Amino acid sequence: MKIKIFIIISLLYFNLSCHEHSHDEHGSDEHKHNEKDENSHKHDETEIPEFSYNKFGEKLELFFESKVFVVGETSKIIAHFNGLIKFKPVTKGKLKVSLINQNNNFSITSEKPTRTGIYIVNLKPKKAGMYKLVFQYTKDSLTESIEIGNIRVFADNHEAIHEFVETSNPFEISYLKEQMWKTDFETQELKLQDYHQTIKTIGEILPAQGEKRIISSKTTGMVLFSARNIVVGKPVRAGREIFVISSNVIGNENINVTYEKLKNEYEQCKKLYDRHKKLTAEKIISNETLNETRKEFISDSISYFNFLSSFSRKGVSISSQISGFIQTIFVGEGQYVATGQALAIVSANQKMMIRADVPLKYYNKVHSVNSAIFNIPFTNKTISSEQLNGKIISVSSSVQSAGKYIPIFFEVQNNGSLIEGAFIECFLKTSIITNQIVVPKSALIEELGTYYVYIQTNGESFVKREVKIGTSDGINIQIIVGLIPKERIVIKGTMQIKLASLSKGMDDHGHSH
Repeated sequence: MKIKIFIIISLLYFNLSCHEHSHDEHGSDEHKHNEKDENSHKHDETEIPEFSYNKFGEKLELFFESKVFVVGETSKIIAHFNGLIKFKPVTKGKLKVSLINQNNNFSITSEKPTRTGIYIVNLKPKKAGMYKLVFQYTKDSLTESIEIGNIRVFADNHEAIHEFVETSNPFEISYLKEQMWKTDFETQELKLQDYHQTIKTIGEILPAQGEKRIISSKTTGMVLFSARNIVVGKPVRAGREIFVISSNVIGNENINVTYEKLKNEYEQCKKLYDRHKKLTAEKIISNETLNETRKEFISDSISYFNFLSSFSRKGVSISSQISGFIQTIFVGEGQYVATGQALAIVSANQKMMIRADVPLKYYNKVHSVNSAIFNIPFTNKTISSEQLNGKIISVSSSVQSAGKYIPIFFEVQNNGSLIEGAFIECFLKTSIITNQIVVPKSALIEELGTYYVYIQTNGESFVKREVKIGTSDGINIQIIVGLIPKERIVIKGTMQIKLASLSKGMDDHGHSH
């Protein structure tokens, strides 16, 4: 009986011991988990937040990143600098960074960029408070200061972590400065400006009056080309020989005989004129007789010297009167030509005429057209009439082209991109409307008939925004809804931003230096 009682007591003690041991293990695990959570929370609390800022000066753009400023803590400032003309990074120059308020001034200077376009400096503030952060860049004669106000220096890490407020936009697209600098990239601040209303139409390039010369034969004979490369399109200089009319006998005429005949007539007339001058001085003949002799002498002189200027033993030289290019050749080598027959046309091509056909529905606006912008599709260039020293020479007072159009004629200087007979787009400027938002065509992205622009929200951050467009002048487009002054948009490099937006979510936002 005693043995049974002992066994029962032993079993009860064993069960109690097992239960107590299991409870201790569970408590130990829970303590470890709580300790891990506390350590994790403690780690998050010691992480000092970061901030960034983007500002434009007169000639430079600044974008910097840094941890928030804390007393006694070193903050690494990564400052990006690029110019505002081509938006390329600076390669040289000294940078002074200062943290300033009424009582304190903490500064540090970097003699040159850490790498192209980027300065890295360490700043360790000593007193808490509100400051302004000043970046002073110096290179040769260029000195520019960019000042950023309301920069807070926190007393300690706990204050920085709990009181710093960071804002972010989940729709922002990240595109790094280093990427921008490698491409053709540019942004522009929006301003209200005057804008010309336009009429879009088609124009034709025509030759201007007086810009062509017809080269004709001076005598009868066989035409020979002066060189093997006398072809349409060949440039020629004024006075350069193009053709020769052969001196061989053709029919009953010989060029050498013509030369001798004109020479003899000139010499005889000269002798007679000289003799009559003496007789007039002696009052043997009248002044009327002398005047008649002078007229004959002048006429024979012109005939003789004109022929002599182009005469050689091989034939009569035919040259261009103007510089330009050969536009048309009417004859073939060896062909017989008569005196006065057209041989070729030389076009100076320095001035051209553009005929813009205005649709009849704009008839009440044709007389308000004052200039134009021309889009030349075969050169992919857009140029204004002012750039071509252009002017309106005529506005038709009647309807032409089967009663559908009213032509306007511009005379312009040919800059080498205008080809006679080609068709171009014309944007005819009429009245001015004020206080308009206008952006370059390159700033717009079209998707299924909807237009968008990219707004720069920070140095390396952009957002996509839908806009509604108005008229275009061939270079710029009027924005009716979607943009406001002072915003900065991307005007070059929009496709790169679009590609960057497609990769959003695949890569982490931000980067390290």
